[in-house]
This record gives sequence, C-alpha cells and structure tokens, in this order.
Amino acid sequence: MGGQTVAATLEEVLQIVRRGNPRDWESRYCGRNDLTFKFVAAFLESNGIAFEKVNWLGLGIYDSNRLFTNLAQLLSDQSDTRIIVNTFRGDGSLQQSRLQTGSILEQMLHLRELLDEINVPIINKETGRQDRETIYPWPQISLREALTNRIAHRDYSSPLQSAINISPMSIGFLTVGGLPPELTLEEALLPGATFCRNQKLADLFRRLGWMEVVGSGFSDIFRGYAQYPQKPLLKNVGRSLMVELPRVENN
Repeated sequence: MGGQTVAATLEEVLQIVRRGNPRDWESRYCGRNDLTFKFVAAFLESNGIAFEKVNWLGLGIYDSNRLFTNLAQLLSDQSDTRIIVNTFRGDGSLQQSRLQTGSILEQMLHLRELLDEINVPIINKETGRQDRETIYPWPQISLREALTNRIAHRDYSSPLQSAINISPMSIGFLTVGGLPPELTLEEALLPGATFCRNQKLADLFRRLGWMEVVGSGFSDIFRGYAQYPQKPLLKNVGRSLMVELPRVENN
C-alpha cells in the first residue's frame, strides 16, 4: 500500500510557521508603514506615559530596523483586530452582537465601560448590620481580570476570532490561543503561576495599572468568588481558553 497524504489544517500550518520563526509575534514587522496612533498617544500621555518616537523602540512600536511591529499595528488606529461581544436572552437566543474595533487599548476601555454598565451594584439592606452591603452581580475583580487576561494573552497570530458572551446568568470570555502546551490547566491555577504570550503588551498594561507584576490573574478571578457558592469555570479546549463567570446576585 502506498503512503496516505492528509492535508494539514490551518492551525497546523500556523504552528509550523511559528516554530520556523524564532521572533515572537509582537516584534515582527507588520508589513505597513502608514500607521497612526492618535488614540493611543492621547490616552498614554493622559496616563503619564510618554509616546514620543524616541520611546517607540522601548515600547515595542519599532523593531531594531525602526519598522512598525505587529504590536504597533495592534495599538494603532488601523488595528485589524476585532472583539465580538454577543448578548444572549435567558432562553439562549442571540439578542445582539457587537463588534469592537480600533486600537486594542480603545477596545479595552470600551469593554471595561460595557461590563461596568452590566455589573450594576445592588444595595443589600437586610444584612443585619448598621452599614449597607453592596453586592455586584459579578465580582468586580473577577470581571476585570478575566477581560484583561483575554486581551493580554490572546494569540494574535491566529485568524480565529475571540468573543465575549453575555447572558443573564453568566459572562464568558473565549480567548484564542489557550494555554501554552508546557502548562496544564491545573498548573495555571496555582498561585504565582504565569505565562505571557505578549510581553510588550503586558508591560504596557502593567504601567497602566491593569495587570500585576506577577501572574495572579487566574487566582484573582477565583478570589473574587471566595465568599460565594458559585465558582468560575475554566476550560482549555484545543487552541482556545474559556473563562465563564457565573452571576452571584440574582435580585
């Protein structure tokens, strides 16, 4: 019998390409020289982070040849990265689907605002204490950390799209890329366990106060649910990671 030829999947081809290119995705030339940074420049300057050209090499905007990197395109006004936000009704039917566009920092801010609008606090007057207790439908730290991890650790070299799925009883964050093959889900949940797919982007998030210096993202997600019977659900399926946050307050 002759040998059998099986066509490689798109993901298998991408894995071969990644192994053949020792440079990380962020630092590779993006193929464009016409990028603009109106949003990110104004936003970073307002947060005390200089965005002059003299700083671009250190920020990862330029490579060693002073060409725009993939990170530069991700941060630019011309970013082609999209984030899908799906809203579902209680019966599971799709109510609305929105597409976030623009600089990845602009998308991050819009999504933080959107989640804050959904996560309206409830005042519990029946705690038996003199002061009132404020309860959020979703623990704030868990919601913020899930969003930050979803954007900071996504595999942006993959053509697959990530999504945020919002329903009355849960919010799910689907991140393309999943965990690196050398790290199991159980290991990722250990305190201090960390991996970083996009180092320069993570560094920028840290300077903005959106991330911690050490890997505390997953443990912080679970810490937000410490006092509740409901717990987050993490699934690492193939090349994607799903973080599902259940609602803790139903009133």
